[in-house]
Amino acid sequence: MDPKRVLTFRAVANHRSFTRAAEELALSQPSVSHQVAALEQEIGARLIDRRPGGLQLTAAGALLLEHADAIAVRFDLAALQLAEIADDERSLLRIGAFPTALAGLVPSAVAEVRAAHPDARVTVEESAADELP
Repeated sequence: MDPKRVLTFRAVANHRSFTRAAEELALSQPSVSHQVAALEQEIGARLIDRRPGGLQLTAAGALLLEHADAIAVRFDLAALQLAEIADDERSLLRIGAFPTALAGLVPSAVAEVRAAHPDARVTVEESAADELP
């Protein structure tokens, strides 16, 4: 099953409306309808009964909604954890400097970085001038 289709179905099921799901997902209503129809065809069962009073989930739809909710939670958790890793990687500043720069320029520069970005990790390594890139 295509996760995008499953999550599109989830939006329709939660809103009980193709139009409101389309608005939430920033898609056209026909696109949402097509994705749900394709999902129904793929699994070989109707997920939604379209009635004059609104949409009703079938037994298959109710079951899939439970799984779709779990999938959405896992995707949200993955996005959060990946953002944390990316933030950790962006918050590292490595400085290589020769001894005279370490004595004069680097301490004040590191202090400014730490003042502006308190969560940043700063490492300083001393090297000879001809060893620095």
